[in-house]
Amino acid sequence: MQIEVWKYYRTRDGRKVQIHEEADNEGAQFYSQDCGLYFADGTFSYGETTSCANLDLIAEWTEAPTGSVRTVTRKEIVPGVYGNVIVWNDGSGDVIVMNMRTATELRAAIVTLTEIADAMEGGAA
Repeated sequence: MQIEVWKYYRTRDGRKVQIHEEADNEGAQFYSQDCGLYFADGTFSYGETTSCANLDLIAEWTEAPTGSVRTVTRKEIVPGVYGNVIVWNDGSGDVIVMNMRTATELRAAIVTLTEIADAMEGGAA
């Protein structure tokens, strides 16, 4: 995806974001008044070390079609840190890492992993 100034993009959590200008702030290359700073690959950045996967740009915004076509939503496995479960995509697919030391942490991870398994069975990407 090529990010361009004045175009609209969809974030991972479904927001409509417009890129307002090119920026050279904290290493980011684009600025949006809606959310903040973005790198050329669409990842959101607030400073050099803070990111929020839900605000990453995933596609150019397209308006919902009207007429005889309906929009269908689907579940996605979202990279991020969920308690002691870390989910990320290394380009070959989603990778899950767990680090648990107690039974309570293990039970919390089971809940997260069950949600991911249910989404995978439903065809989530």
